[in-house]
Amino acid sequence: MKILVPGEQAMVALLGQRDELLKIVEAAFDSRIVVRGNEITITGPDEEVERVALLFEELIGLLERGHELTASSVGRSIELIKGDEARPTEVLGDVLLGARGKGITPKTLGQKRYVDAMRKATLTFAIG
Repeated sequence: MKILVPGEQAMVALLGQRDELLKIVEAAFDSRIVVRGNEITITGPDEEVERVALLFEELIGLLERGHELTASSVGRSIELIKGDEARPTEVLGDVLLGARGKGITPKTLGQKRYVDAMRKATLTFAIG
């Protein structure tokens, strides 16, 4: 499967310096990833190829929304994709404005559910 990444800067942001983010993705999946120019080619078992392609599409979506990719955000995205829980753009792309205008971003599906509960109810309690 082939994925086209729009722009050289987007490719650098997607792969990380010295391909550090690409190495995280390669270590997490049983597939081969080859990058040439602005094209990513993924080979391997069909199910793994689909997951890796979905991961790259979601990471590109996060970049388009203005998020900076880090090793931890890529790791969380991999966990979400492997767990079939939710799409990373739905969880990591959500921002709740807190006091003093600073944004609060959920990092897990449980935190996303908590942010959604805060939006729905005037008063929300959390334990733990």
